[in-house]
Amino acid sequence: MSMLADEIANDPTAKGYAAYLADQPGQVVDLLNANTESMHKERWITTLTLMAELEIDMARSVLTKLEALSATDIVVKEFMAHLRSDKGADIGHPNTIAMIDLLMVVPAPAGFSAEEGAALKGLSLRPASRMEVLGLPYATEEILRTR
Repeated sequence: MSMLADEIANDPTAKGYAAYLADQPGQVVDLLNANTESMHKERWITTLTLMAELEIDMARSVLTKLEALSATDIVVKEFMAHLRSDKGADIGHPNTIAMIDLLMVVPAPAGFSAEEGAALKGLSLRPASRMEVLGLPYATEEILRTR
């Protein structure tokens, strides 16, 4: 809980915890639990998702690059296999984000451009609370008191 104590003491996102802490701890809890931020979260996508949510030229480019890279990279090969499955692949998993980051440093034309990488990672960005971003459970007044 030291992370929560640090969050409240330092207020790095300027939410104004100090103004409410003494008299209105419920307000601090609300600030901590409100979906005011975003983070990569679990999201299962397929190749159809890519074609539906990315511009078609970008989807074509991304899928072409993934297909080509899958011939020499087992991780990309497995990712592509999951993208083609009914369940899909988790685009928000930390390992997937890391894979995309690595493919952004592969020299052109094989690797992802900054725009392609950002678009892919953007598919997993979802609203999140400050507590989620910190990796902490849902805030309550009791948790606030025991920080």
